Amino acid sequence: MALRAPAVRLPPSRPKAIAVTNPITVQIFNQAFRISADLEDPEYVQKAAAYLDKKMREAASAGARRPLDVAIMAAMNIAEEVLTARGRKESLLSQTDRRIDNFTRLLDDQPSLAEGAAVDETAASSGADDGEDDSATEDESGNDAGLEPPPTRRF
Repeated sequence: MALRAPAVRLPPSRPKAIAVTNPITVQIFNQAFRISADLEDPEYVQKAAAYLDKKMREAASAGARRPLDVAIMAAMNIAEEVLTARGRKESLLSQTDRRIDNFTRLLDDQPSLAEGAAVDETAASSGADDGEDDSATEDESGNDAGLEPPPTRRF
């Protein structure tokens, strides 16, 4: 025999005024609430109310009996979700900061493109013989034959 939580008995539904500017009526756990919506998108308030209603129904199905108990359990579940999401956000921000720091260090360790171009032009104009064979040929794609492109770095 399966145990079932007793049904939650609610008082008759009646609208409760929360604010009066641009009120929106929402249903939360079989009760109507008039909520002020100073937002451009009143559907956002409806979505938030539907989410709270869902969480309250989940808490009621888990065994909470009185409406106050249901509301507190739903609030605790939502608070846990918020704290978990904040922790994930902080972790992602920390990872992003580390990657940016690593990338910045990598860039600082590399000579700038402008410095590299100036060095190349100086060497080319001096005509100095460095003892290396400067007769590299280019393949059909314009790449130096026999030379591999530099490796791609991932962060």
